[in-house]
Amino acid sequence: MALSEKHRSELYQYFEPALGAEVTEAMLREFPKGSGDEAVTREYLDLRLEALTGQLIGRMTSLVLGSASVVIAAVAVAATIVIASVA
Repeated sequence: MALSEKHRSELYQYFEPALGAEVTEAMLREFPKGSGDEAVTREYLDLRLEALTGQLIGRMTSLVLGSASVVIAAVAVAATIVIASVA
């Protein structure tokens, strides 16, 4: 959860006398400053990784099938040339 500047300031003022500036600043760095800095949940990350894995598998499958088609075509051409030169 992101902290507003007001809350960050209040927390800093509260903890700094007891913990010191360095420790208080280190603690506050663990809290995001804005909504764009918020930590993701494990569930969200798992879903995104699953989607990405699916996309990668799909692309890899397309590449493999495309490469196999090229290899088969090249073998067919080579076989045709060999057969034509023997005949």
